[in-house]
This record gives sequence, C-alpha cells and structure tokens, in this order.
Amino acid sequence: MPQFERRVSLAVGLLFLGAFGWSLWNSLEVILDGMDSTTTIVTLAGGVLMLLGGIAFLVAGVVDGVSVAGRPLEWWQLQSVGYVAIGLYMALTGVVQSPLSVVGALSLLGGAGIVVFGVVRARTGPPTEENDAGDDPTPT
Repeated sequence: MPQFERRVSLAVGLLFLGAFGWSLWNSLEVILDGMDSTTTIVTLAGGVLMLLGGIAFLVAGVVDGVSVAGRPLEWWQLQSVGYVAIGLYMALTGVVQSPLSVVGALSLLGGAGIVVFGVVRARTGPPTEENDAGDDPTPT
C-alpha cells in the first residue's frame, strides 16, 4: 500500500473510532436504560457499524492484509468493509431521522452511495495507474 493511502486509512480509522467513543459516552445513559426502545436498538446497531468501519480502516492502515476465517483479505478489501459499514451507518441514520426530511434523505442517499462504492471497490480491486491511464478523457 502506498504510504499516503496508509496514512489516510489510519486517520479515517482513528476518526471513526474517536466518533464511536464519543457517541458511546454520550449514549451510555440511553443504552443502560434498557433495550426496550427502537432508538436504543438503532443506537447500538449504528455504534457497531461505526466500530466495525473504524477498525477496518485502522487495520488496513497498519497491515497489508489479514486472514479472516481462513480467507485472506488485502488492505483494499479491508477498506471496502469500512466503506460499507460507514455507508450502512449513514443510511441507518437517515432512516431514523425520517427519510422525508432533507437531512434524513441526504444521509440515506449518501450512505447508499458509500455502500455502493465499497461493494464496487471490493469487486474490482484498488485503482491502479494502469487502469487510470486508459480512463482519462483529456488528450495528452
């Protein structure tokens, strides 16, 4: 992995883990009250997705690959897991905020876009200079 992408992945992972810690601290009272409300369940699901996304980006920034359940995952596949988790978190947030509101609709659409990006990247692999050379529409 190029050094720049490693640093960006580390920064994004730390950002999401920090956001997870901050939101856990602020939501602790709601979580401790019990699992009897939809808000609590959605808060926990969002927290798990944010934690998963943060860990995926952080691990992708530290190592070039890991083995999960006997299957090797390279750094870009780990980042794809992070993109999908964060996209699902955003979409979940958009649904909770009411998809009819502007903020809810934008969160839902943005989250869906990030999920699609993560899935496409997982299937096609990381961008390479060879792939980028043929896609440039500007003449040289």
